[in-house]
Parts: sequence; structure tokens; C-alpha cells
Amino acid sequence: MGLTEQYNTPFEKVEVINHMANGKINIKRIKWKNTIYKVTEVISEFLTREGDNPSMNYTVKTDQDIILQLKFEKINMTWFLIKWDYDST
Repeated sequence: MGLTEQYNTPFEKVEVINHMANGKINIKRIKWKNTIYKVTEVISEFLTREGDNPSMNYTVKTDQDIILQLKFEKINMTWFLIKWDYDST
């Protein structure tokens, strides 16, 4: 049986260590529930807008074979973990 939507869609604040260069965010590490995940690959990134609140969305793979979908809200400079799953490749 697979994970339920409620289980793998926490929508929780997370801490992100990133490097910004030339207007681009390079995500290095994510801290979620006292565990630090090193980002090994950025799978996708895209911009969304909810009213006047633009946000960047990222899907990343970690060193622990977990895929994380992150959202960075530009107005309040806050990172959220939207979804996660195990990498099945």
C-alpha cells in the first residue's frame, strides 16, 4: 500500500541553506524534523503567483534518496515542504 496524501504532504516550514548567484537560488541543504538533507539534484523549478505573493517551487533529490517538493514564498522569505516521497529509481 502506498503513502496517503495526508502522510506525504506535510506543508511544514523548513530551514533551507542556499546560495544565491545571478538571481538564481541554489539549494544546498534542507533541515526538516531535526534531519539535514543534502541536495544532490534539482529536478525542476518553476514560478507561481498567488495574488501579490510570488513563490518559487523546487523539486529536489537528496542524499537519502528522498524527493522533496519545496516552496519559497518571496514576500515573507519562508520555505515550506509541500510534498515528499522516496526515490524509486
